[in-house]
Amino acid sequence: MIISFEQSPESFYKLALAALDRGELRQALVYCENAVNGKGNAEYRLTLADIYLRMGRQYEAMDVALSVICSGNEGKSAAYELMARATGGAGKLYESVYYITKKARLDGDEDALDAMDEMMEEMASGFDAPPTSGGNGLFLVGKEPEKDHAETLDRALGLVRVREYDKALDLLSEVKPSSEYYPEAMDIALRCYVRKGDADAAYRLAKETVERDPQDAFALYVLVGVCKEKEYLPLLEKVDGDASKLYYAVAAADAAKDYALGRALAAKLLAKAPYAPEAYFVAAGVHYNAGERAAGEAVLKDLFSFYREYPASVILKGLKGRKRYDVMYNGMMPEIIVTVLRTYVRKHAGTADIFLQSMLTDADFRKCVALLFRLDDDEVIGNAVAFLGELRHKEMDRFFDALLLRASLSPMTKREILAERLLAKHKGKLTVVPSALPMTVSCRKPEHYAEYPAVLQEAYVDALSFGVCVMDVRLAKPLVRYAEACYRSFPLLGRVKGVELTVALFCLSMPEPDIPMPEGMTAYMTSQIFGLSKKEIARVARLMDLIRALETGEDE
Repeated sequence: MIISFEQSPESFYKLALAALDRGELRQALVYCENAVNGKGNAEYRLTLADIYLRMGRQYEAMDVALSVICSGNEGKSAAYELMARATGGAGKLYESVYYITKKARLDGDEDALDAMDEMMEEMASGFDAPPTSGGNGLFLVGKEPEKDHAETLDRALGLVRVREYDKALDLLSEVKPSSEYYPEAMDIALRCYVRKGDADAAYRLAKETVERDPQDAFALYVLVGVCKEKEYLPLLEKVDGDASKLYYAVAAADAAKDYALGRALAAKLLAKAPYAPEAYFVAAGVHYNAGERAAGEAVLKDLFSFYREYPASVILKGLKGRKRYDVMYNGMMPEIIVTVLRTYVRKHAGTADIFLQSMLTDADFRKCVALLFRLDDDEVIGNAVAFLGELRHKEMDRFFDALLLRASLSPMTKREILAERLLAKHKGKLTVVPSALPMTVSCRKPEHYAEYPAVLQEAYVDALSFGVCVMDVRLAKPLVRYAEACYRSFPLLGRVKGVELTVALFCLSMPEPDIPMPEGMTAYMTSQIFGLSKKEIARVARLMDLIRALETGEDE
């Protein structure tokens, strides 16, 4: 018997609530997405955010709740509560407290406000004597009573990001076996050896790690998958625990071509993480590599049935004829899937006009672009942002403005979008979410902006966008001051490079421009983000001194 129902947003929403009552999260998600697509009011969107949260998809819950917060007052209290839960689940403690406080203020809950004040005092006092349990993200201030290896690990990770593996290993050698940070330090060291290609050192450290912990899945992956030591294969069968351990165990079994073991471990992974896309991609990969294409497609179709942000037909068609599916990957999707998405976008985005036409008419194309933006795909982001500069279209503007609100999008990507939007707009405001807290940016330019040389216009906009999206600071007023000083005496600056001027203006406008950063982070900021060499960094320092003199009138 076929049961038909009215396919209106209201009907889909009622079905979503009924599925939620039965605990059927997948079905509730599909129904609620249909309701939101038909009529995206606050109530429907907040229910969708709640479903995402129940599935452990915190960043998607943030994306939806933030869209409610930024679009008016309807449902704001409930959106604040959802944001507090989502940010807390994602480990963003300060953001969680912020949203609890915002909800308490809106609801007039004085008791909650008092409790938040006490919590903030406790958190602030924690900087004087930081706890020694985890917390690698703390920025320590003041004199430390003893060596704190949390900062050592932070610095080492900064060096790993810029591929300074030997320097990172020197730092990690300071962490002794008696330290509670030793296992984490050795994990970072092991990754350094693997990335350096030092198989002997990786083997020795992985073996030592497995002797200490026979279920250390990453060390087992190194032994089995990298060093080809199949004698450790039996240990993989006993790996259990969180999804990340099982993920490495599956990758190790797949690398050893033990597909029966890989399938068994993948089944455990799916049971442990039934709503995580990564688990499905890994499980599908094992089937593909075993020559079981139909089984691999079945796993992916299962994922696409409740995770409809993926362009299912594009991915399934693109995988046909591919020989090897790499289940070991970083990020949201295996490289083979990323390649399929990128190829599809290339075919349908040769020019700005074609890009616009594809965005307006091809739902799969929009999904590909959105996913590649979340992956920080340089090629697609670069082209799309360049096309944004050429196109003045209301739907395109809405698409890019919505990306600025997504908590799951990289701050560097938001910086590029915001800069292009600011270059195009001269009135109004843009709302940006640097990490999980909304910030309003005025599009109003400095008094003489229209007369600025092009290099100064772009440097002003780039510095403002970088400060807002990447450093989460409000620097518009001092930035205007220094930009105006450059305008008044621009010939004195000589033939200055745009990136050097951007960095100089940004650093000058920072509230505390002389805060020291760990060596690895300094290298990352200057060389990786801005692409500056040591000579260019020295020129930036001289340029900053000159701009300071221009701003104070000392050049006269």
